[in-house]
Amino acid sequence: MVDRKKYDGASLEVLEGLEPIRIRPAMYVGPLDAPDLPVRLLRQALCHAVDCALDGACTHLRISASGRTAQVSYDAGIPLELHPRHGHPVALLFLTLHAGCRNLKKHIEVGDELCDLGLAVLTALSADLRVRTVHSGKTATYHFSRGKEVAEAKITACDEADSTAMSIALDPDILGDNVVFEPGLVRAAAELVQARLPALAVQVECA
Repeated sequence: MVDRKKYDGASLEVLEGLEPIRIRPAMYVGPLDAPDLPVRLLRQALCHAVDCALDGACTHLRISASGRTAQVSYDAGIPLELHPRHGHPVALLFLTLHAGCRNLKKHIEVGDELCDLGLAVLTALSADLRVRTVHSGKTATYHFSRGKEVAEAKITACDEADSTAMSIALDPDILGDNVVFEPGLVRAAAELVQARLPALAVQVECA
């Protein structure tokens, strides 16, 4: 007689946070060996800058990439006020809520053009991700390692101008040892943004 395991609610494994993306990444990003996947992930870090630039609130965007690491910075801040329904800072929701950044943007069409995966997918598939944002007199630094927050971010007062700076290191445990930001594809992604927003000054550095 075949021994059939009981299948009910108690037998289901509930995955929390970004863990589902790390366990089954291909469900979210497609083939992991796709040559354009690293830059596709990098594009998720650009969409908030584009969202702000459409309103003239972001004028400069800088992208630097080398190997599996990249830095993105721009002169607009990700909001730090609490979301009325979720009860967490909007910046944290951008980084951890699947499709959160896409759905919380002012210009939803940005999600269709540039943010096909969402910033949370980048967070999940990075060995190390650090984001410092300054917005409306407040600042916070978020630090994630392999989809988990290293330490709870503290929101403090700040007199700096609005800005965002991201440091990204893709996770070779998920994406493979050979994953790199291919310079030509990085420049092509930047050119797409520049063509969409001619008034936005886009600077690219690739090693």
